[in-house]
Amino acid sequence: MKHTFLTFTLSFFSFINVFAYDFTAICETGQELAYIINEEKKTVCVFKNSNVSGELIIPANVEYDSKIYRVTSIGGSAFSDCSGLTSITIPKSVTSIGGSAFRGCSGLTSIIVEEGNTTYDSRNNCNAVIYTESNALVVGCKNTIIPESVTSIGQYAFYNCSGLTSIIIPESVISIGNAAFCNCNGLTSITIPKSVTSIESNAFQGCSALTSVNIPESVTIIDFGTFYCSGLTSIIIPESVKTILGGAFQNCSSLTSITIPKSVTSIESNAFEGCSALTSVTIPKSVTSIGRGAFGSCSALTSIIVEEGNTTYDSRNNCNAVINTESNALVVGCKNTIIPESVTSIDQYAFYDCSGLTSITIPESVTMIDQYAFYGCSGLTSITIPESVTSIHFRSRGDFFGCGDLTSIIVKEGNTKYDSRNNCNAVIKTESNTLVVGCKNTIIPETVTSIGGFAFYGCSGLTSITIPESVTLIGNNAFDDCSDLKKIICLSSTPPTILAGQFDCDNIYLYVPCKSKGKYILDAAWGKFKHIECIDSETVELTKDEVVVEPDKTEALFSMPKNEDANSYTLTIQNNGVTFCTLTFNAQGQLANIDFSTTKSYELKSGVEAFQFTVTGLSAATKYGYSFKALSSNKAVLKEYAGTFTTKNEDGTDGSGQGSQGGSTAVSEVSNATAVTIVNGQILVNGEAPAFVVTVSGQKIANANLKAGVYFVVVDGETVKVVVN
Repeated sequence: MKHTFLTFTLSFFSFINVFAYDFTAICETGQELAYIINEEKKTVCVFKNSNVSGELIIPANVEYDSKIYRVTSIGGSAFSDCSGLTSITIPKSVTSIGGSAFRGCSGLTSIIVEEGNTTYDSRNNCNAVIYTESNALVVGCKNTIIPESVTSIGQYAFYNCSGLTSIIIPESVISIGNAAFCNCNGLTSITIPKSVTSIESNAFQGCSALTSVNIPESVTIIDFGTFYCSGLTSIIIPESVKTILGGAFQNCSSLTSITIPKSVTSIESNAFEGCSALTSVTIPKSVTSIGRGAFGSCSALTSIIVEEGNTTYDSRNNCNAVINTESNALVVGCKNTIIPESVTSIDQYAFYDCSGLTSITIPESVTMIDQYAFYGCSGLTSITIPESVTSIHFRSRGDFFGCGDLTSIIVKEGNTKYDSRNNCNAVIKTESNTLVVGCKNTIIPETVTSIGGFAFYGCSGLTSITIPESVTLIGNNAFDDCSDLKKIICLSSTPPTILAGQFDCDNIYLYVPCKSKGKYILDAAWGKFKHIECIDSETVELTKDEVVVEPDKTEALFSMPKNEDANSYTLTIQNNGVTFCTLTFNAQGQLANIDFSTTKSYELKSGVEAFQFTVTGLSAATKYGYSFKALSSNKAVLKEYAGTFTTKNEDGTDGSGQGSQGGSTAVSEVSNATAVTIVNGQILVNGEAPAFVVTVSGQKIANANLKAGVYFVVVDGETVKVVVN
């Protein structure tokens, strides 16, 4: 083979890789490759390269910084997912090819290793890379013809080779490595010779066009995910097989029947999960171990039989289920299962994703329902928990989550651990008042104090829910995946604590008490809702033209009259002469702007005649002054109201000082008060100095040499505004 010796220059701008490499250079076929230098050996490794396409000849030597380096290795994943790469020539200098170096090169049609390479070869024009010493095929392509001298097919050898439609494995092969043919979705048939004794995990996973496989009698273990193939319709498991590992036939959704040979002793977790076309299964008497979810999501399964003579499991009373004989635990169920009265527990994953299950009767003998027992039973419409059940296991996701059609949940009276008080269609832990399982018809009782984690998880039929004032905590993911939930009414004046997960905050409308709306807006979790509305937002009524203030400890509710001529309004609150906040509202009474130092404010409700607003961040037992103005379009004052209020003490009792004592304060403007005069900067009422004068902030001041400003005095029981120019 002819090689051209080229001089390469460093390229800074060709591509950016998140991994570190030393330099890039252009090879004779025009592609730019990245390299890592081994200075000690004066060699380089071909590094991770992306978007390499066409015909590629890897050079035996490269020059960089006036030094010559020999190319001795191709790094792991060096050309992975280069789907445009059509052919590759590897020089004899390469003695190491990293794992997954050509994984996912689906367009590769030709692979050649230069003659004289002492580590690899492409014997018999096989279009593959073979490790010479071990006779292991390590890189293949859609045109590969496996030589008869090959003894093993290495891991990822044909990974993602979508163009591969058929392959002949010669009798010399004894092992097929991990993911060797994974995602070869064009592969329609394959013959595994009798010489093969080992098929490693995921070997044929994702071979969706593969319809049938004959496993040779030399194989004793079917490994993890080996035949995860959606198109597989039939498979023969030989009598030599003793163990079927986890996920071995997972998601073989076209598989209609399976014969488990009498040699099998163990069927591990998820072995046949997702075989949704499988209608019947017989467990031979040799089986002594069945892992959780081994037949989960087998929605068409109508018949489950354990062969007589099995000392570990049985199918007593023709129950169409697998029962652990010693513990009386039901471990595998189906849509036709009738739970025998001798069963004492329903094991984890027993009915996992059994979408065909529409009803089930749990006998009084059952004391425990384990986690995920009924997870994903989307066709289940009702369930009754007998009084004998004292333990329902809830870890992360629990037992009935994903049962979107569940409309009725009943716990029988007499159960000492759980109840369904007030016909709530839910399961409640009696001692803690925690709702642990809900459905689309659940009405949360007012005695419930918390909603457990995953309580409504996957309840797709739930469209609205009312959370009573008694609820203080909502557990992890309690309402996750409730795809139809559009309305939540939360009656608590204090937002309940929300743990992780929960709501589609963009599309769900949240309704809360008007006086507490701001608390929800400011809450880290509830504040994520884009739509927060008031429950009682019809109309705000005032008996006269006034401002009413209802102070609490750290907040005050203002009820303010609308003015038909007003274009905007302002509310200013002061403390000891210092402005605490200034709020601007539009003509409809909606908040338009906030200018504040330490407070946050929020609109509560608005009616035709008046609107309400709550200001938070106030200090307890503190006196404040306020001024409320109705403004015209040119900012002229049409009407002004002013007064003082005092917040409540920390213990909730009325605050001290002058003004409101935690109740309502109304201050009306009195215009043209002829009894009031101003003489030499002093306010006189009927010719005499009044008892006291206050500023708009509520501060009492001396009635002498007053500066220009607005002041208030009491005349015949009414507060009068006085303007000193």
